Parts: sequence; structure tokens; C-alpha cells
Amino acid sequence: YYYSIFLKLSSLVILSCFITPYSSSFIFQRNHHHLTFDDKGNYVMPNCHYSSQKHQQHFATIVALEECITRSTSVVVTAKEKNNNITIIQIPQHYHKDSVGYPSPLHYIYVESLLSDDEVEECLKLAVSYGSNSGKWDQPDLERHTNYATCDFAVEDAPVLEKYLFETINFKERLWNRLMERFDIPSDHLFGFIDLFCVNYVANDDDNSSSGTTTMDQLEAHRDGSIVSFSILLSPPNQFEGGGTFFEALRHCIDYNDDHEGILRSDGVIQPQRAGDVVMHSGKLLHGAEKVTRGQRTVLVGFIDMAGPKPGTLAKASTEWGRLDVAEQRYQRQLLLNENKKHGSSSAYKHKKESRKFCSSSTSCLTQIIPPISDAGRMRAEPNYQRKSRLAIEDQLLRSALLDTTKGDAGVMRDEEGTTMNMEHIMAAFPDITIL
Repeated sequence: YYYSIFLKLSSLVILSCFITPYSSSFIFQRNHHHLTFDDKGNYVMPNCHYSSQKHQQHFATIVALEECITRSTSVVVTAKEKNNNITIIQIPQHYHKDSVGYPSPLHYIYVESLLSDDEVEECLKLAVSYGSNSGKWDQPDLERHTNYATCDFAVEDAPVLEKYLFETINFKERLWNRLMERFDIPSDHLFGFIDLFCVNYVANDDDNSSSGTTTMDQLEAHRDGSIVSFSILLSPPNQFEGGGTFFEALRHCIDYNDDHEGILRSDGVIQPQRAGDVVMHSGKLLHGAEKVTRGQRTVLVGFIDMAGPKPGTLAKASTEWGRLDVAEQRYQRQLLLNENKKHGSSSAYKHKKESRKFCSSSTSCLTQIIPPISDAGRMRAEPNYQRKSRLAIEDQLLRSALLDTTKGDAGVMRDEEGTTMNMEHIMAAFPDITIL
């Protein structure tokens, strides 16, 4: 009862601020933090508080940026290691009921040099040659990536580029060494690539429409089918504007002033400042490709085939995300039904007895009964509630997804010598096995 009164009073306060003719936004005080809303009711994140501390591993001064509402902290580290510039970005904590397991290795995003200037120049030349001649960059490939298709081609389909990467410059071993060191992954937990492909983003202009191609300039937010993913910028940054990889968990969390050469923007976009730099991150982070506004941006993207995740962790997260999807869809359906059913009344609710007058069967009658939208239903469908809840689930997944190498990896199948077995090994060892 008291909670219901509290919600109604809060709604009145917010409504009174929305109808204020003097300003499209307002600020009120709660728990000594300023919360700002725009005219659409969305949070407008204020400037953040700065603090400094020492990073234990790299002995570099870092800047911790505290987000005022959720008390999240994004940590940006700039360090040098063997003449290699490294930028380390720590994903803020979004699950606040406890801090067990935070931060895990998957809570970090690494931006560092991987390919030399000559190597990345050759990779770009080979990628552009194959992508242009094959027509793979003219339209999204709906067969390879059904849900989030991009204008890309698989590296295995471009033999010259594949040979250069794996035989000439020893790309796989160099990448493996970085992944093992950064994410604390044992060598026998890395099996290969789920997918390795070259993507091309082109600014949307009149030339594209006249040429009959359906190129892409961005990619919506998604999660990869891998625990760990990476992308390598092949195009020189001066050949395009915009672009980069945005991470939802980094949006609205920082107030960034180009202190780290513009690699991390305040809207959560990571933009490598050099061709040949790799961005390594968990594929389970909600991310996407920021819009390219000028020129072309080509990247080499890979999904890592590795041991894990821990049994049940991904299923649990998917279930929770699915419940949020259902809550959002249910709310939108109720809004639509109410709009279709109301006849000059503010409520579309009809009593069951009245509905039966217009029904031919009890089953169809049920579709005529539209319950009012509850306060709880509104809350669960509210965009900011949805965003915070999804990020909290993501945070929990990152804490538990990696297999615990100190406990024997109960979820990993090993051979007699203790080596982790991937699917090919299992099929060879058990030729009569049936894959369901």
C-alpha cells in the first residue's frame, strides 16, 4: 500500500516537471546525487567525479570515473609494455547486490598494437582486392550472419589473405599470446576461430544508392557467439570519420576529455587511433559498430573458439534477458490493444461478462479481456529499467563465464594426457558418438 502511494507521488513529481514551460529538463536531489531527466523522461547523465589510483600490474597512474547514479566506475589505464602502447578499459560494475567476482578478466577491454605498419598495409590491400572483386562488400551476407549480417567475407574464402596471415606473419600465435596474457586463458583452452572475417563499413551517401549496392555504415547492438572476440582496424584513421566499437556498458558512465588520445569517447565508443591496433573484449558484452560518416572503415574481426562457458551460466543469463524481452513486448502489446479497444474512454478494460456478449466462444472471449497496465508492468518495460537490468545480468555473466582453472575445469573434457579436447578431438576419440 505504502509502495503504491510512493509510486503515485513520484509520478506526480515527475509529471509536474515535464509540464514546466520554462525548461525542457530539470534536476532534483536524491541521496545527495543530482538526477537529470530530459523532456522524454530519459536520464541525462551528469559530469563524473575524478579520482586517481595506481594500477597494480602496469604501475601506471589511472583515472577512475565514477558515474553518479549507479556508482559505476570505469577505469582507463594507459601503459607501455615492451614499447607497446596499451589502453586498458575496465567495464563498470552494474550488478550492485554484491561484488563477488568483480572485476573478472572479462571485465577488461584491451586496445594495443598487434600488426606493424607494413603488415596492416598488406592486409588492407589484400582485403580490399578480394572484397571488391568478389562483390562480398556490396551487400550484407545473410547466409553467414543471419541475425546481424554485415558486408564481409570469411578469411578462409580469401586464400591469399589467409596465407599471409597464418604463414607469413604468424598471426594466430601472436594473437594467442596476447589473449592468454590479457584474459588469463590457458593455452589448451584456445582451440581456434569460430569465425574470422573482414568487414567493410562505408559512409552512406548518394554514390552508394546510385551504384546499386547496399553497403553498411554501422551495426546495431548485439552479442557475439563467443566468450572472447577481437577486431583489428585495417584502415588508416585519416581515411574515415566516425566508426569504432560502442559498448553499452560504457555509455553514460564517463566524462571523457581526450586524456588518452581519443581512444575512448564519452558515449562509450572505442576508436583505435592507429591501423593495426587490436581491440580485445568479451563477446558477451553488448556492443555494435558506430556509424561511419565519411570514407570507408575496414576491420578484421574474429570470434575465439575456447573452452567454456561454465555450464549453466549462459543459459541463466539468456533466460533473464528473455524475461525482460517478454515484459517489454507484453507492455507494448497491452498499449496497442488498449488503443484499439478504447471508445472515447481512458481505459480499455472490459469486464468478462460484457465481453462475452461479443464472443462466439469462451476461447475468443479471453482475447477480448484486456487488463489494465499495472505499475509493475510499466516499470519493467521502462527503457532505463530495461537497460540497467540487462547490464546487471551481463555483469553477472562476465563474473562467472570463464572456467576456473584452479578447480580442474569440471566442464572440460580432457584426454589421457590432460589436454583439453575440442569437438574435433572428441569426434576422433569417439567415432561412434552421436551429436544431438
